[in-house]
Amino acid sequence: MAKSFKELVARTGNAKTRQIAERRTRELVAEMIVSEIREAFGKTQAQVAREAGIKQPSLAKLEAQSDMLISTLRKLMKAMGGELEVAVNFPDFRVRLKQFELTRSSEIVRGIAREKHAAPSKRRLAKAT
Repeated sequence: MAKSFKELVARTGNAKTRQIAERRTRELVAEMIVSEIREAFGKTQAQVAREAGIKQPSLAKLEAQSDMLISTLRKLMKAMGGELEVAVNFPDFRVRLKQFELTRSSEIVRGIAREKHAAPSKRRLAKAT
């Protein structure tokens, strides 16, 4: 027998049902792949790729992979407004790996290193001649 909309709302409107739905939602959100995260934020591959400094076809390939560099994953999460945290869950405790955290000082050092190894700019070439 078909139920009326009011009956369905009344059935799903109680506190216990809402708690179950909220718990299940948290479980589903806690386990997502990169493309699902991107879609949940309503972003296109082109938008995330642009923010991450890569091309859209590259992002499409990355989303299909089951393995990628931590630095690449960090860049993608940052492009979506997140911050990557690497942690290990042991039976009795959890350890957050600081080795993979990107601090402001390490960003500065990497930026300086990139500048040193970058191709000379047209302005610097003009001064040298």
